[in-house]
Amino acid sequence: HDYDEQFDGSTRVATLQLYPWGTYSFRVKARNVMGSSKPSATTTRMCTTPPDRPDRNPTNVRTRTDTKKTLAVEWTPMNRLYYHGTRFRYQVKWRLKGTFTWDSAYVNDPNQGFLDIETNDVYTVYEIQVKAENSLGEAHQPAFIYLGHSGES
Repeated sequence: HDYDEQFDGSTRVATLQLYPWGTYSFRVKARNVMGSSKPSATTTRMCTTPPDRPDRNPTNVRTRTDTKKTLAVEWTPMNRLYYHGTRFRYQVKWRLKGTFTWDSAYVNDPNQGFLDIETNDVYTVYEIQVKAENSLGEAHQPAFIYLGHSGES
């Protein structure tokens, strides 16, 4: 992951915002009226940041309605940069709109962006949540509730 921030010539120490559960090395470039220098050699000591819970949940949560009696939930899988720890997975929750009890299932493959759930209904409205979590717990961001439909084909 490349990061580029400019500091004035008197700066000797810089504080950067780094992602949790990362290992970083650094290079420095100088810039003046003549242009930019070549990057310095990469630091030999690595900087490792501690893990944390994910700070967000997946986006683009939606349903497909092309399979009868199936609630086909989809989302955009998250970039590894946002896992922030080990054992990253998604928790998918669903319930019929207007009810109170959630059903749930886990998707343990971080690259998978779907879950097909068998239902006994056709084109029925559901409330859906997709949450990110890792070994330290659920994302800091509360999960949004999305509306979707079970299949009708």
